[in-house]
Amino acid sequence: MVWIFSAVDHCDGMCTGIHAAKIGDRFAALDPISQGLLAEFGSVVADSGRGLSLRMDHGSQYTSDDFRDQIRFWGVAPSYAFVAEPQTNGVAERFNRTMKEQAIHGRIFTNIDPFADVAISPIPAREASVRMHVKSTPSARTS
Repeated sequence: MVWIFSAVDHCDGMCTGIHAAKIGDRFAALDPISQGLLAEFGSVVADSGRGLSLRMDHGSQYTSDDFRDQIRFWGVAPSYAFVAEPQTNGVAERFNRTMKEQAIHGRIFTNIDPFADVAISPIPAREASVRMHVKSTPSARTS
């Protein structure tokens, strides 16, 4: 089994961090959040995420003391989605669904490395290759 953790900005739907791991523990779940803090604010020091709210489900990764202590250290407020209501975490759920549809379904991966390469590759690059293929069709050239 391979775990994918993502951090998605609910305002613009942009992926701020993504991590693929063989073990889906609380430390793997923290990785995309630290990626997002580094990218947006330049550091992961105390209070670097002050004012942010993190929407997540009730998985054991997110309810563990280690996870909650770390996001508290960063100044990020937890916001748990309603139990059995994935639409309350809809932006991230849709991002993960789209990623599965574009990169994962229909492929068989024998280990995590090729899967991680596909899953973590920039989505705009994958979309650009699809658009280039569409533009090369005869109907696209004549219009």
